[in-house]
Amino acid sequence: VAQVLAALGLEHLGDVGGTDLATDLSFFADAGIEFTPAQRVALTANGNLQRVLSAYHNRRVTVEVLRHERVSIGLWRRRVRIAVDGTPACFASSVVVAQTRTAIDQMDKKGGLGQLFSALGGKQDFSLLEVAKDDATFSRVYTLANAHLVCHIEEVMPLNLFEDDFFTASSRWHPEVFESGGVDLLDAAEGGAW
Repeated sequence: VAQVLAALGLEHLGDVGGTDLATDLSFFADAGIEFTPAQRVALTANGNLQRVLSAYHNRRVTVEVLRHERVSIGLWRRRVRIAVDGTPACFASSVVVAQTRTAIDQMDKKGGLGQLFSALGGKQDFSLLEVAKDDATFSRVYTLANAHLVCHIEEVMPLNLFEDDFFTASSRWHPEVFESGGVDLLDAAEGGAW
């Protein structure tokens, strides 16, 4: 496979679910933060984190919509919790802008963003804007966009997400800002504190 890709002038098979993966290994080197291979996979997931987590853990992954607020026509604030077999694995906060009437109709159904992009058809563009890591979590800020939607998303995940103790370890990592209804992306954009 590597020889065929090289003959075609390609370094990899490309992006599953998107037209372009605007992230390469230099992004992580430039960030100066060490991530495990599995964490890098999660950080570069392009609307398919639920599938990545399900494949890795071989367990059911659910998305619980904690907040789905229509701010105005075509603009939503969202907050979701992604859980693996009931154990919280990711909290995400997003601002979603619908660019078509079809997208507005789909957004009113309150599903997951990955499912929303699938329902709208076509592939989405993914751009990883920032990554971070602290003592208990790793996180990313990215955009997903196509002709119907533009989404600005921040996700926070526990450092042990891909370790053997994920299901048994303390839940101290849970970011309180997501559970307590703290400041979200839209509030921050309007001058609130993040």
